[in-house]
Amino acid sequence: MWTLNQFEEIFDRYQASGLRIKEFCRNESIVESKFYYWQKRLREHNYRTGRESGFVPIVFTGSNPSPATKEVVHHQPIPV
Repeated sequence: MWTLNQFEEIFDRYQASGLRIKEFCRNESIVESKFYYWQKRLREHNYRTGRESGFVPIVFTGSNPSPATKEVVHHQPIPV
């Protein structure tokens, strides 16, 4: 069993690898479900402690934009 700090090091290696989780786990001989379990624990820990998650919030300001309208004019018959 890993500690959170140990998995954090593993997770950093995963992010630096550029691989998909499945490929990384196969290369590191890690059971994929175990990786996902610890990834969830790390995410929850970071949320509780206020650490950055890597996501940036999107803030919408102002009024709702008007719907886009387009007109298509075709001078040739189009067979359907």
